[in-house]
Amino acid sequence: MKLQHKATIDDASAGPLVDYLARETSLSKLKVKKAIGAGGCWIRRKHVQKGKLLRVRKLKYVLAKGDVLEFYFDENALAYQGAPPVPLHERKDWALWYKPVNLLSGASRYGEVCAIDYQVKQISDHLAVHVINRLDREASGIVALAYTREGAAKLSELWRGNDVEKVYQLETLGHISTTTGKITYPIQGKDACTEFEVMEYRTDSKGRSTTRVTARIRTGRFHQIRQHFLKMGHPVLGDPKYGTDNAHPGGLQLVSTEVHLKCPFSKKQIDVVLPQELRLW
Repeated sequence: MKLQHKATIDDASAGPLVDYLARETSLSKLKVKKAIGAGGCWIRRKHVQKGKLLRVRKLKYVLAKGDVLEFYFDENALAYQGAPPVPLHERKDWALWYKPVNLLSGASRYGEVCAIDYQVKQISDHLAVHVINRLDREASGIVALAYTREGAAKLSELWRGNDVEKVYQLETLGHISTTTGKITYPIQGKDACTEFEVMEYRTDSKGRSTTRVTARIRTGRFHQIRQHFLKMGHPVLGDPKYGTDNAHPGGLQLVSTEVHLKCPFSKKQIDVVLPQELRLW
């Protein structure tokens, strides 16, 4: 179940937040409380004329006339029950972590408990966690996180400058005819380059021809690898958005397996590779 409720509070609707949401959404008070606790409730107070809405987790919050309310409910966002993220390379100001499938790279309007920054804070002693690069929910692999403002600024600059080499493993539908290649199809009007090398030709249990590929990118456009291989006529297996007849029981067959960069503080070369058990092969 998934729903949204937006309103500007008037005299008739002023009162306890939980009671109001239960009445207006027909959700049980228990579910309303869980959604608020997960971060799905946003309010701009009546005396704040401008500015963003802020998350509200106070269950005893009392709505006042003039408050602007947005409430987002998603059954799947109330709690995270997947595999935990794993630290791969830790520094004082930043780190590289493994993001498992179904863990978001950042909070959504529906909540933040299913996001990697929230989960990292729960299992570490870091009070601040800033996500530098994002991976799709369906994908797994290496994500850069910063623990300080300076770390976030320096890492973000590094990623924007395309000075980070990112390596992926993926499996596509069909046999790719060339063993190496470069895809330069623009994405959202911006240059994008994906270099690839065929590692293995296979036939799956359905009799479909597939190709295992290693891909390298320096740009990080929206769904770059997924869009590029679809443009080639070889969509990634298990991709729910790009391609047809490419379903896979294991979900999206795309993993960020390696990250190579120079530490923005020490200037030393950092090379991180996922352990074998977290890779596709």
